[in-house]
Amino acid sequence: MNKIGFFGGSFNPVHQGHIRLADYLREHYSLPEVWLSLSPENPLKNASHPGANDSQRLEMLRLACEPYPGLRAWDGELSMPRPSFTVNVLKRLRNEEFDPTLIIGADNWTNFNRWFKHEEILSDYQIIVYPRPGYELPAESGYSNVIFALSAPQTDVSSTEIRNNIHQELSRLPEPVANYIKLHKLYGY
Repeated sequence: MNKIGFFGGSFNPVHQGHIRLADYLREHYSLPEVWLSLSPENPLKNASHPGANDSQRLEMLRLACEPYPGLRAWDGELSMPRPSFTVNVLKRLRNEEFDPTLIIGADNWTNFNRWFKHEEILSDYQIIVYPRPGYELPAESGYSNVIFALSAPQTDVSSTEIRNNIHQELSRLPEPVANYIKLHKLYGY
């Protein structure tokens, strides 16, 4: 099986923090590739994606990953039933001969017990949890297959902040993504 990192999100829009983090985790945790997966509908969040549709968000994700040989934009979740449950995505990847390591933020770790079939994910897959501002991670997870990436880079910006202040926040985006947003007049640009 081919080992990969699986980093899901709405990426609305993808920003430099996402890319720096994915590349750091790929390098420091021996992941040949990290797949950034566009999640069309998070069951624990509001399903709307203001300002950009799935295909636009996927194209921005592709543009952001393009300069990084170890990063790949993956559209597999877009063809799955919605909402897209992580356990089902991980099973699909395993059925396709991949060994996925789930990558989540500390914010998601704090409510991981609310995830659909979270016990199955904990027992069957490796998980890397990266720090997020405002969320404390202990030194150890208590699970042999859960790694707290305490030294992973943190970013002080969110996609929501970028959407809400698009004219001021373009510098926090990979240049091809900023150009795509301007060209297609997304997020009120």
